[in-house]
Amino acid sequence: MNVFLLNYFAILLTEFVRIKLFTEVSFLKPKYNAIKLMLLVVFMFLYTIISLYTNSILRFILLNASTIVFYKTLFSAKIKDIFYYICVIYILTEILSLPVEFLSKCLVDQSYDDILLFKYVKLYVIFLHTIVLVILLGRKNLINSIQIIHVYSMKHYKFFLRIIETYCFITFFHVLLYKCDYDIIVIFYTIYLLALTFHLVLVAVYYLAKINTDYVSMEKYNALCDKYNDESKEYRDMRHNLLNDLLAIKTSKFNDEVIDRMVRKYKKNYQIDNDLKTNEFGINGILDIKMKNAEMLGVKIAYNKTLNDLTKFYEKIDYLRLCEAIGIVMDNAIEAAMDLDEKIVYVDIDTDKGFHMKVINKFLNAVDIDKMFINNYSTKKRSSGLGLNYLYGLKSKGIYTKINIVDDTFIVSIDV
Repeated sequence: MNVFLLNYFAILLTEFVRIKLFTEVSFLKPKYNAIKLMLLVVFMFLYTIISLYTNSILRFILLNASTIVFYKTLFSAKIKDIFYYICVIYILTEILSLPVEFLSKCLVDQSYDDILLFKYVKLYVIFLHTIVLVILLGRKNLINSIQIIHVYSMKHYKFFLRIIETYCFITFFHVLLYKCDYDIIVIFYTIYLLALTFHLVLVAVYYLAKINTDYVSMEKYNALCDKYNDESKEYRDMRHNLLNDLLAIKTSKFNDEVIDRMVRKYKKNYQIDNDLKTNEFGINGILDIKMKNAEMLGVKIAYNKTLNDLTKFYEKIDYLRLCEAIGIVMDNAIEAAMDLDEKIVYVDIDTDKGFHMKVINKFLNAVDIDKMFINNYSTKKRSSGLGLNYLYGLKSKGIYTKINIVDDTFIVSIDV
C-alpha cells in the first residue's frame, strides 16, 4: 500500500507539471470543473495501477491511450494536436531520463521489469521526469520553438511524420530495453543515441532554418520598428508642413491655380517653384490665416504690418522651411496664450536687412530650458505641433531660432 501511495502522489505531481507544460506549449487552457477534477483523480489512480501491475508493452499502450483520452477531455482539443504535443513532451523527457533508466539496468543485475517494480527506482524515474518537465517550463526559448515547429508541422505533413517516427523509435527502444539481454541493449542503445543525435541535428539545421525564413527575426523586427518610427515622424512633419502650405494659400484669390502649383511642387520633391515665392500666399498668407484662427480662439495678434519684398534673398534661403518655422512658432504662441486671462501674442517682423521675426507671448506651464530642443518635449497640455526640436534642426537650412525667457514671457526669434 505504501508503494502504491508513493507512486500515486509522484504521478499526480508529474501530471500536474505535464499539464502546465502542455498549456505553455499549445496555448490551450484546461477547462477545470468539479467533474474534470474528479476525472483527474480517477485518471491518476488508473495510471498508477497500470504502471505498477501490467506488463511492459501493455503498460505502454494503456498509458498512452489513457493519457490521450484524459487530455482530450481536459483541453477539448483535436486528438491530432494532443497526440503531437504528447509526442513532443514525451520525447523531451525521455531523451534525458532514458540514459538514467539504462544505467540503472546496467548497474543492477536484474531484469528491467524487476527494476521498475522496485519502489525506489520507480519513484526516482517519476521524479526525474518531473524535474525535466520543470526545467522545460523554465526554458521559454524552447517552448517558443516548439510552438513555431507545431505551426510549421501542421502545414508540412512530412515534418509531423518525423515527430511520430521519433516517438515510435523511442517506443521500440523501450520494448528492446524490456526484453533483450544486456549486450544487445548496449548495441541498440548506441544506435539509439546516434540516431537521436542525427535527428536533432537534422531538425536544428534543416527544419529550423526553413522556419526562420517564414518568421521575422528579432533584429529585423527591431529594424522595422525603427523604420516605422522614422516614417511616422516624417509623415508627421509632412502633415504639419502641408497644413501650413494649405493655410498659406487659403487666402489667395487664385486657389485653383495655386493648388495646381503646389501639386507640381510636391511632385518635384519639395523643389520650390519660383512662381510660388510671392508674398501674396507665402509668409503673409500664413500670418493672415494664423491671425484669423487666433481670433476664433479668442487670442489677439498684435501685428499690423505688411512684409516688404523678400525676393532679394529668396535664393539664399529655403523659403518653404521658413514658412514652416513661422507656422510652428505662431501655433505654439497661440496655444500658450489660450491658457491666459490676457490672450495676446505680439509679432514683430523686420525685413530691411534679411528676415528677422520676433514672437512674444506669456505662459503658465513650467518650461525646462535644458529639454526644450529634445524631440517630443512639449510645454503644452495638448502636446500638438512639432515643437522647438524641429526648429532647431532648420539651422542647417540657414534658419536660426533663438529663445529667451524673461519671468513669464516667452520670446522666440527667427533670423535668416
